[in-house]
Amino acid sequence: LGVVININTQCLKIMQGTDKKAFYVPGNGDDSILRPNLVVVNGRAYRKLGGAPVKPKLDETYTPQPPIPQDVRYTPQDVRHPIRDKYKRQEREEEEEANEELEDSIEKTTRGYRASLKIPSVFFKYIIGKGGQTRANIERETRCKITVPSRSAEGDIVVEAGTLGALKTAKRRIEIVAWSNRAREPPTHFICIPLNTLPVMSRVQAFKEVALRECGSDQGVEPAVFQAPCKMHLTLAVLRMYTPNEEARAASVLAECLKIASQELGPTPLAIRLQGIDCMNDDPSAVKVLYAKVGEVGGSDRLQRFVDALQSSYLQRAPDLIKNEPRDSVKLHATVMNTSFKMSAGAEQAGELERARRTITFDATKLFAKFRDFDFDQSNVTGVKLCRRGEYGPDGFYVCLAEYPLDRIACAPKK
Repeated sequence: LGVVININTQCLKIMQGTDKKAFYVPGNGDDSILRPNLVVVNGRAYRKLGGAPVKPKLDETYTPQPPIPQDVRYTPQDVRHPIRDKYKRQEREEEEEANEELEDSIEKTTRGYRASLKIPSVFFKYIIGKGGQTRANIERETRCKITVPSRSAEGDIVVEAGTLGALKTAKRRIEIVAWSNRAREPPTHFICIPLNTLPVMSRVQAFKEVALRECGSDQGVEPAVFQAPCKMHLTLAVLRMYTPNEEARAASVLAECLKIASQELGPTPLAIRLQGIDCMNDDPSAVKVLYAKVGEVGGSDRLQRFVDALQSSYLQRAPDLIKNEPRDSVKLHATVMNTSFKMSAGAEQAGELERARRTITFDATKLFAKFRDFDFDQSNVTGVKLCRRGEYGPDGFYVCLAEYPLDRIACAPKK
């Protein structure tokens, strides 16, 4: 600022007051560094050193801005300082942590904080990720250490962190990973109306024998794909549950929903007839599921309205547990043949069931030609059960977690 720039003949004329193409801008004096006396020539400003100020030759004048008040100055607190701000933020977080009550799953240690997460082992593979990438990302971004038990060993996921905020962030991200992958796992439970009565079981066994005798040579028609008569049931909804708490919640929600749905049944007993067969796809030569058609004795639609109301109510109260998608009407069917029956219960839990359903089929063309209207007899609807898939009791039926006889459900009059 203290150097005279580009002094030439034109500048000398300006300083002498003989050039009218420029004007003079007075400042605070020659000794002022920030606001010196200036000479502006063709838009370029030059500092004028020494001598008395030259009066402008033109009518244009420059009005200088008032000086900055002495009491208005930036202080160190007004300037962002990364290191100072980091320590202040840490002090604030430590103060908040000291005043905050810890959750039951979190404990304070000599190195910071530690939490034990009760995540079902089925989700361990998603939390670890391919090549451990998911766990490594969470650890790097939250500065936590995550210990995941092996799949064969049930246990809690342990998270360790230096601060409570980092631990809570890691804990939340782990729970989100597990939650977002629930839909990728096969169903584990289902709600059903049992159909394992003696008349129905005898007719199912008769269908199996005559079908194998008449169509046993057809592709895929073999004893392993037939439903065991003692397992006959009418599926109302399929669920995903992985902890005892979720099972208890599912049973409680089911009791509430039954009280609402039972309004559709009325006071008279309900009986259903299984007659005729159908499949889940349009091509009878490549069938995966063949089922008995379900109808209500007397031609009423109480059963359909009851099942629709039950599923709708369950979706509203526990959408995270139920697998069924919202739909206007539930398809009533009683499965008698399914390619997934060829898979063992262990394969079912390992996820091989879904792969089998996509690849294994059987030819039901002759079955439809000979047994399209086969009568499987009728059964009274006495109750609803919540069962586990792949686990069976002494009678051969699925393990029952909760049973609700219809005559004991408090039925409010339908409005």
